[in-house]
Amino acid sequence: MCLTYEDKASIKLVRQQKGWGTERICKEFPNKNWAVSSVKDLLRKIDKTNSSSDRGFGGSQRHRVAYLLGQSRPTTDQQSH
Repeated sequence: MCLTYEDKASIKLVRQQKGWGTERICKEFPNKNWAVSSVKDLLRKIDKTNSSSDRGFGGSQRHRVAYLLGQSRPTTDQQSH
């Protein structure tokens, strides 16, 4: 079963506030029927990046730079060819 945005937020919250692991989280939320492997993968991601979002950096280097600078699109003076 896929983890919804709300599921990911809940898992992140209990991981950060209570320090629960994979098995404890699955045990405390039995009605969610989360796959242990999905929770385990998400916890690894949360621990590594402190984030549960799926925001990837596909695309070119200038788009990554523009995103990190808070711009929606790179300006022409930032583009390098």
